[in-house]
Amino acid sequence: MFGNTSGSRINFHYLKLLVCLVFGIGFMATSYAIVSAEEAKAEYNSDQIEGLALLNEIRAKVGVPLVQLDPNITRAAILHATYYNMNGENPSIYAHDEIEGKPGFHGKTILDRMRAAGWQDPKYGYAYGEVMHFNSKSTADAIKSWLNTAYHRAILLSPDFDVVGIGLVDGTTVLDFGNAENDHKTRNGIVVYPYDDMRDAPVGFYGLEIPNPLDRFSAKFSGGIISVITEDPMINHSVKITDELGNSVPFYEEEQGGKELFFYPKSVLKGHSTYTVTFQYQLENYQSKTKVWSFTTGAGTALKKISFSSTELVVAEGDELPFQILGAFSDGTTSALTEGIDLKYTDGIKISSDVIKGVKPGIWEIGVTKDNITYKQNVKVIPKINYDTSENLNASTDLSDISNHWASQSILWAIQSGIASGYNDHTFRPDANISEAEFLAMLLRMFQVNISTNDSQHWADVAYRISNDRNYPLLGITNIPLRETKISRLQVAELIAAIDGYNYKDNYAVWYIMAKGYSKGKIGYSVEGYKALDLLTRAEAIQFLQNIKPLLKELKYRPNQPTPLTMLPQWPEDKNQLISDKMMISKFNSDHSLDIEGLFAGHKNETLTISVQTGGSSPKQIEDVNVQIDSNGHFQIHAGVYQQQSLNIYLRANEAVYWISVDVNSEKRSKY
Repeated sequence: MFGNTSGSRINFHYLKLLVCLVFGIGFMATSYAIVSAEEAKAEYNSDQIEGLALLNEIRAKVGVPLVQLDPNITRAAILHATYYNMNGENPSIYAHDEIEGKPGFHGKTILDRMRAAGWQDPKYGYAYGEVMHFNSKSTADAIKSWLNTAYHRAILLSPDFDVVGIGLVDGTTVLDFGNAENDHKTRNGIVVYPYDDMRDAPVGFYGLEIPNPLDRFSAKFSGGIISVITEDPMINHSVKITDELGNSVPFYEEEQGGKELFFYPKSVLKGHSTYTVTFQYQLENYQSKTKVWSFTTGAGTALKKISFSSTELVVAEGDELPFQILGAFSDGTTSALTEGIDLKYTDGIKISSDVIKGVKPGIWEIGVTKDNITYKQNVKVIPKINYDTSENLNASTDLSDISNHWASQSILWAIQSGIASGYNDHTFRPDANISEAEFLAMLLRMFQVNISTNDSQHWADVAYRISNDRNYPLLGITNIPLRETKISRLQVAELIAAIDGYNYKDNYAVWYIMAKGYSKGKIGYSVEGYKALDLLTRAEAIQFLQNIKPLLKELKYRPNQPTPLTMLPQWPEDKNQLISDKMMISKFNSDHSLDIEGLFAGHKNETLTISVQTGGSSPKQIEDVNVQIDSNGHFQIHAGVYQQQSLNIYLRANEAVYWISVDVNSEKRSKY
């Protein structure tokens, strides 16, 4: 979160190419004069006049003071656009700065250039700002683009400005803002956009701003941005957005400096639809206010393609599979389709709400139609597993070769759990290499699957049939003699990844199981230390299964297509390397208790406060927890229980508030 301080500035940038710098505040005692509208017509070109007219039309509708063209600020804007073009700059934070010695240099900062061009600071303080747009056809087009962003819009509609300079040079548009007076009032003390009764409001925002405001929400797009600016700082607020049927619209929320709020609907808005915003807020003087307004969107996006969220739909007989129908739209976005859908499917499956239930093993078809577009996809129903645990294994623990073995306790665990058994000669042979069939049998028994059979070609036929149904990578599925081949550690890694629902091969499978904590390696905690080409002994197999039993809960289907490498889990780092000078680790446990650990080297031996609030975009306070930072800057607390499914956590320090969010049964790490 950024804030305004005397003489400071806040930078925001827009790629497409918009770049902006939010105003700074300072104090100097000088006089100032502005140019009248009549003088402007004589001094400025048609592009500048038309741009000013559009800007003031919007400012009038939202209720902020109109701006007038200033010849000195305009000179600064034109010269900076020229500098940018001459030096081949790129849209970035540095587009606002000039480097002394380069062609066209007129001042490093915005304020330097405005002053060098002849702008004089007003008597009791100044405000200034800049936005840039690239490949512009006109200033009016640039303004329309800026209004569809968050931070640029905030500058264009800021009540702190009453003068502007406009420069369009070879496609680069620069607007520099300043103030001639110091007491600017907004109509009703609040500015909203889209404004009340606005027509043709944008339906979507696609992240074309630097920094991209959607990055903090891990979102690629949102509905058209709704923004609020208040004249005085707010101490709390609440907002509700509804569509024309009264349905609530979920959204992300961002606050800037206590006076600016941005709301990003989580889905692109519907075209030609009316939305209503109810905004309640309380100012620092504890005065409570409510603002209710409506706007109507312009043309919406058109559905171009239908698909399912997964390219493979596989469900076990009697089980249910959650699924989502996705629509690809003309604006390049993809989102879930929930209304106006016609579903048709064959008898081997049933569909209710958003789940597919497997009724009969086989391949069955689902057809989806919306807006005259039809998409069909097959669903595979695999036979259910027999979880009857009455398989008769030799449970004797009177074995002659395990008493002094390193894995003796694990072997006893496996025998007593019905996972493995010894031989008739009272040996276990822990150091003998294990076959593929033996390991598979142990693995399935760990899941309490009965693999016994009285009518088969091979004792492990049932195990291999189950594996074939689930597309597991085993040599013995198609070649029975290979079932007795000794299994390598690499084959085990690929099989474990498969039962977890991933199709990884070679070192990617090793990476996956080690990053997930299913193995710690053979000679070291690394891909190399896993020793993928080594064969697996019976004792190592038991140890492997004992490690993964608490972590793997079901036998999933392995997809036919290789899993994208982007889905590989992050490799766990050493804890001491994970924690930087400013970092928090938050773990929201399955019992809804909360563990927080952190390192803040700048706050050694201090007591700070952590605010625990409800999750989501409109958090509410739950409680404050004091934390004692030790002499190394480290702290660790255990708190809760909390009934929520997600939490926002704020560590409050003098210089900043450090935020982290976490969902139940998960862990988050943040460096600052």
